[in-house]
Amino acid sequence: MALSKSIVVATEYFAKNVLMTELSVTDSRVGDGVYCSSIDVIGSENYTFFIYICNKSLTKMSSLFLYVDEPDETTKRDLVCEIANVIVGRAKVEASEKFDYKFDISTPKFIGTDEKVPSHELELNFLFEGETFTVIGKKN
Repeated sequence: MALSKSIVVATEYFAKNVLMTELSVTDSRVGDGVYCSSIDVIGSENYTFFIYICNKSLTKMSSLFLYVDEPDETTKRDLVCEIANVIVGRAKVEASEKFDYKFDISTPKFIGTDEKVPSHELELNFLFEGETFTVIGKKN
């Protein structure tokens, strides 16, 4: 599927070019008690993507992305939304250039903390500095 491949490439791009680190796809998934944001993909098929990141990973990402070593709650909430925006925005470019698949994206929304991560058929798990974060796509 063009969209899931584009999300993987975009997430790797985010790690390499924004965080200046590497990540890998993994079978393990993030645990519960995470920060969650969502962003809609509007095209020939509509999806909502959910980004789930644990506090430890989000704090590391804040340090690498924002140069803020001890982010407050507002910063963490904004950051998990910005990460969704960067990843899905880059996926939009990838899908268009490589698969001629075009779509629009919404403004990301903060969903909450301590969210339980549901299982879903379109689930991508990434290993970032020893911690897993999860991207789930739900067809609308």
